[in-house]
This record gives sequence, structure tokens and C-alpha cells, in this order.
Amino acid sequence: MELFIVSPRTPQQNLSDGEIRTVVEAARTYMHSRNDLPKALWAELVNAATHVLNRTGHSTAPEKSSYELCFRKLPYIKHLRIVGSDCYAHIPKANRKKVDTKAIQGILIGYDPDGFRILCSQKKSLSRSRDVFNEKLLYSVDEDEVVENKVDNDEHGLIWDSDEAMNTEEEKEGNV
Repeated sequence: MELFIVSPRTPQQNLSDGEIRTVVEAARTYMHSRNDLPKALWAELVNAATHVLNRTGHSTAPEKSSYELCFRKLPYIKHLRIVGSDCYAHIPKANRKKVDTKAIQGILIGYDPDGFRILCSQKKSLSRSRDVFNEKLLYSVDEDEVVENKVDNDEHGLIWDSDEAMNTEEEKEGNV
């Protein structure tokens, strides 16, 4: 380890200041993407920003993520969703009655080691859930092309075939 003294008030020379600024700006963007997020969620949003930034590109090594540099393997990113987007968390059968709703609406706030962190709209509380439905993926890679904002077919058991979607839209317009 080597001591490197930087000039005062020059964050360009201090790499940690730049990394912290990137995380804070991402968390601030999450906070301002919705007007209804309370400031008390700041720490949750910083954790979410750190989670995403560690698994995506890095400025010092553009071809590798921080996760890949640290663990020497590719990070799993299929679980990434857009923080601040609306989502639905499944309520287990044991926790609901026969006529109750099967999901609760909330806002995706962050990531948990084995699921997601959600701000429940009705309860006004944070909860963790593994079973979350959200149509807005941060990344989704099809076999031949990159598809944005689509549901991951394997994870939810849904079929979002682009040809079927086109046919349905044409049928609605009366073009078929």
C-alpha cells in the first residue's frame, strides 16, 4: 500500500470520491424518479445503486464489472429491475384467505440476497419478497437481440413472443 496525498478540493485526484459520487448520483436519480418516495429510503436506494453498479460496467475496466474483477466470474444480472418502478409481490397462500388478493402492489426499492425489497403501497412499510412481478427489466437478453422492458419468460412462465404481440396489436386495429 502506498500513501498518495491529493490536493485540497480536487476530487478528480481522489478515486474514492469519484466512486462515491457515482453511487450518490444514482441513488439521487432513483429518489427523484418518483415524487412519492420518502427521504427516509435514502439508505435503501444507496444500497440498490451499489448493487447495480457493482454488477455493471466499471470506468477503470470497461469490459469488466467490479463483481467480475473481485470474484473472477460473471455476475448474474437477470434479476435486475428498474428501481422505483411499480411491482407486485406474491402473498403466500398461508398468509391470505380464500377471497383475498394474491399479490400486493408496491414500489421496487432495492435488492436482497435472495429477493427484492419493496415499499408496500397499502401498508406503507418495507418488505422483502422473492416472488415479485415487474414488467420493467433493467436488462433482458434474447438469444439473438437485446430486448428492453420485457418480462423474462423463464422466470415468470409468461410468453411474450414479439410475433404474437404484433398480431394482437394488428387484430385490435382491424388490420388482419
